[in-house]
Amino acid sequence: RDCLTPFETERPVPRCPRCGSPRMLSHPELFSLSIAHIDCDSFYASVEKRDDPSLSTRPVIVGGGQRGVVSTCCYVARISGVRSAMPMFRALKLCPDAVVIRPRMAHYAEVSKQIRAKMTALTPLVEPLSLDEAFLDLGGTARLHRAPPALMMARLAREIETEIGVTASVGLSHNKFLAKIASDLDK
Repeated sequence: RDCLTPFETERPVPRCPRCGSPRMLSHPELFSLSIAHIDCDSFYASVEKRDDPSLSTRPVIVGGGQRGVVSTCCYVARISGVRSAMPMFRALKLCPDAVVIRPRMAHYAEVSKQIRAKMTALTPLVEPLSLDEAFLDLGGTARLHRAPPALMMARLAREIETEIGVTASVGLSHNKFLAKIASDLDK
Protein backbone atom coordinates (compact mmCIF):
# COMPACT_ATOMS: atom_id res chain seq x y z
CA ARG A 1 0.00 0.00 0.00
CA ASP A 2 2.83 2.42 0.69
CA CYS A 3 5.05 1.62 -2.28
CA LEU A 4 2.13 0.38 -4.44
CA THR A 5 4.07 -2.67 -5.59
CA PRO A 6 1.67 -5.44 -6.57
CA PHE A 7 2.71 -8.95 -5.57
CA GLU A 8 0.99 -12.26 -5.09
CA THR A 9 1.79 -14.75 -2.40
CA GLU A 10 0.49 -18.15 -1.41
CA ARG A 11 0.49 -17.30 2.29
CA PRO A 12 0.13 -14.02 4.18
CA VAL A 13 3.30 -12.07 4.89
CA PRO A 14 3.55 -9.45 7.68
CA ARG A 15 5.37 -6.83 5.60
CA CYS A 16 5.75 -5.77 1.98
CA PRO A 17 8.75 -7.58 0.49
CA ARG A 18 9.78 -4.41 -1.38
CA CYS A 19 9.45 -1.52 1.10
CA GLY A 20 8.92 -3.35 4.42
CA SER A 21 5.66 -1.55 5.20
CA PRO A 22 3.05 -3.37 7.30
CA ARG A 23 0.33 -1.39 5.43
CA MET A 24 -0.51 -3.84 2.69
CA LEU A 25 -3.37 -6.00 1.58
CA SER A 26 -3.30 -9.25 -0.32
CA HIS A 27 -6.04 -11.58 -1.47
CA PRO A 28 -6.27 -14.08 -4.35
CA GLU A 29 -9.21 -12.14 -5.90
CA LEU A 30 -7.79 -8.66 -5.31
CA PHE A 31 -6.90 -7.97 -8.94
CA SER A 32 -10.27 -9.17 -10.27
CA LEU A 33 -12.39 -6.75 -8.21
CA SER A 34 -13.73 -3.68 -10.00
CA ILE A 35 -16.45 -2.02 -7.86
CA ALA A 36 -14.97 0.47 -5.41
CA HIS A 37 -16.35 2.47 -2.51
CA ILE A 38 -14.29 5.40 -1.28
CA ASP A 39 -15.08 7.38 1.85
CA CYS A 40 -13.00 10.20 3.30
CA ASP A 41 -12.25 9.70 7.00
CA SER A 42 -14.06 12.22 9.25
CA PHE A 43 -14.18 14.55 6.26
CA TYR A 44 -15.26 17.87 7.78
CA ALA A 45 -13.02 17.44 10.82
CA SER A 46 -10.10 16.33 8.62
CA VAL A 47 -10.46 19.45 6.45
CA GLU A 48 -10.49 21.62 9.58
CA LYS A 49 -7.37 19.89 10.93
CA ARG A 50 -5.67 20.26 7.55
CA ASP A 51 -6.46 23.98 7.48
CA ASP A 52 -5.34 24.57 11.08
CA PRO A 53 -2.37 22.32 12.01
CA SER A 54 -2.63 23.41 15.66
CA LEU A 55 -5.69 21.11 15.85
CA SER A 56 -3.80 18.02 14.65
CA THR A 57 -3.75 16.23 18.03
CA ARG A 58 -6.87 17.82 19.54
CA PRO A 59 -10.39 16.36 19.59
CA VAL A 60 -12.39 18.26 16.97
CA ILE A 61 -16.17 18.34 16.68
CA VAL A 62 -17.84 19.99 13.70
CA GLY A 63 -21.39 20.99 14.46
CA GLY A 64 -23.88 23.45 15.90
CA GLY A 65 -23.86 25.31 19.19
CA GLN A 66 -25.06 24.08 22.59
CA ARG A 67 -28.48 23.10 21.21
CA GLY A 68 -27.18 21.70 17.92
CA VAL A 69 -25.87 18.31 16.91
CA VAL A 70 -22.53 16.84 15.91
CA SER A 71 -22.10 16.85 12.11
CA THR A 72 -18.88 14.89 12.39
CA CYS A 73 -15.94 14.49 14.72
CA CYS A 74 -12.38 13.32 14.42
CA TYR A 75 -11.22 9.92 15.65
CA VAL A 76 -9.64 11.51 18.76
CA ALA A 77 -13.11 12.71 19.82
CA ARG A 78 -14.63 9.33 18.94
CA ILE A 79 -12.38 7.67 21.52
CA SER A 80 -14.35 9.61 24.16
CA GLY A 81 -17.64 8.30 22.75
CA VAL A 82 -18.64 11.24 20.54
CA ARG A 83 -20.58 10.24 17.40
CA SER A 84 -22.24 11.99 14.46
CA ALA A 85 -25.84 13.15 15.03
CA MET A 86 -25.29 13.22 18.80
CA PRO A 87 -26.67 16.26 20.65
CA MET A 88 -23.87 18.77 21.20
CA PHE A 89 -24.47 19.05 24.96
CA ARG A 90 -23.94 15.29 25.30
CA ALA A 91 -20.84 15.34 23.10
CA LEU A 92 -19.30 18.07 25.23
CA LYS A 93 -20.03 16.10 28.41
CA LEU A 94 -18.19 13.12 26.93
CA CYS A 95 -15.32 15.22 25.56
CA PRO A 96 -15.14 18.56 27.40
CA ASP A 97 -11.75 19.50 25.92
CA ALA A 98 -13.04 19.25 22.32
CA VAL A 99 -12.66 22.12 19.90
CA VAL A 100 -16.10 22.84 18.39
CA ILE A 101 -16.13 24.32 14.91
CA ARG A 102 -19.19 25.50 13.02
CA PRO A 103 -19.54 23.78 9.63
CA ARG A 104 -18.18 25.57 6.54
CA MET A 105 -20.23 23.76 3.90
CA ALA A 106 -19.07 25.88 0.94
CA HIS A 107 -15.46 25.14 1.84
CA TYR A 108 -16.11 21.40 2.21
CA ALA A 109 -17.86 21.43 -1.18
CA GLU A 110 -14.76 22.98 -2.78
CA VAL A 111 -12.50 20.31 -1.28
CA SER A 112 -15.02 17.69 -2.42
CA LYS A 113 -14.79 18.98 -6.01
CA GLN A 114 -11.02 18.42 -5.95
CA ILE A 115 -11.53 14.84 -4.75
CA ARG A 116 -14.33 14.18 -7.25
CA ALA A 117 -12.09 15.40 -10.11
CA LYS A 118 -9.54 12.76 -9.14
CA MET A 119 -12.26 10.09 -9.14
CA THR A 120 -13.61 11.05 -12.58
CA ALA A 121 -10.07 10.97 -13.96
CA LEU A 122 -10.15 7.22 -13.25
CA THR A 123 -13.65 6.46 -14.54
CA PRO A 124 -16.73 8.34 -15.71
CA LEU A 125 -18.83 5.86 -13.71
CA VAL A 126 -18.79 7.66 -10.36
CA GLU A 127 -21.90 7.47 -8.18
CA PRO A 128 -21.61 10.12 -5.45
CA LEU A 129 -23.32 9.38 -2.13
CA SER A 130 -22.29 12.55 -0.31
CA LEU A 131 -19.55 15.19 -0.46
CA ASP A 132 -16.90 12.73 0.66
CA GLU A 133 -18.18 9.34 -0.45
CA ALA A 134 -18.80 7.59 -3.78
CA PHE A 135 -18.96 4.30 -5.62
CA LEU A 136 -16.72 3.84 -8.67
CA ASP A 137 -17.14 1.22 -11.37
CA LEU A 138 -13.63 0.50 -12.60
CA GLY A 139 -14.58 -2.40 -14.88
CA GLY A 140 -12.67 -2.11 -18.15
CA THR A 141 -10.31 0.65 -16.97
CA ALA A 142 -7.27 -1.52 -16.23
CA ARG A 143 -6.07 -1.38 -19.83
CA LEU A 144 -6.53 2.39 -20.04
CA HIS A 145 -4.62 3.08 -16.81
CA ARG A 146 -2.22 0.13 -17.17
CA ALA A 147 -3.05 -1.00 -13.66
CA PRO A 148 -5.69 -3.14 -11.93
CA PRO A 149 -8.46 -1.31 -10.02
CA ALA A 150 -6.89 -2.23 -6.66
CA LEU A 151 -3.69 -0.39 -7.59
CA MET A 152 -5.62 2.56 -9.05
CA MET A 153 -7.61 2.97 -5.83
CA ALA A 154 -4.48 2.71 -3.67
CA ARG A 155 -2.90 5.44 -5.82
CA LEU A 156 -6.06 7.55 -5.53
CA ALA A 157 -6.14 7.27 -1.73
CA ARG A 158 -2.47 8.25 -1.57
CA GLU A 159 -3.00 11.22 -3.94
CA ILE A 160 -5.95 12.47 -1.88
CA GLU A 161 -3.83 12.26 1.26
CA THR A 162 -0.69 13.91 -0.16
CA GLU A 163 -2.24 16.51 -2.49
CA ILE A 164 -5.49 17.40 -0.71
CA GLY A 165 -4.53 16.59 2.88
CA VAL A 166 -7.34 14.26 3.99
CA THR A 167 -7.30 10.49 4.30
CA ALA A 168 -9.72 8.13 2.60
CA SER A 169 -10.79 4.54 3.14
CA VAL A 170 -11.29 2.30 0.12
CA GLY A 171 -13.19 -0.94 -0.35
CA LEU A 172 -13.19 -3.14 -3.45
CA SER A 173 -15.48 -6.00 -4.30
CA HIS A 174 -17.73 -7.50 -6.94
CA ASN A 175 -20.71 -5.37 -5.83
CA LYS A 176 -21.47 -2.09 -4.05
CA PHE A 177 -22.73 -3.65 -0.83
CA LEU A 178 -19.52 -5.58 -0.19
CA ALA A 179 -17.34 -2.66 -1.35
CA LYS A 180 -19.03 -0.45 1.27
CA ILE A 181 -18.41 -3.05 3.99
CA ALA A 182 -14.76 -3.31 2.89
CA SER A 183 -14.22 0.47 3.09
CA ASP A 184 -15.72 0.49 6.59
CA LEU A 185 -13.25 -2.23 7.57
CA ASP A 186 -10.40 -0.12 6.09
CA LYS A 187 -11.12 2.63 8.64
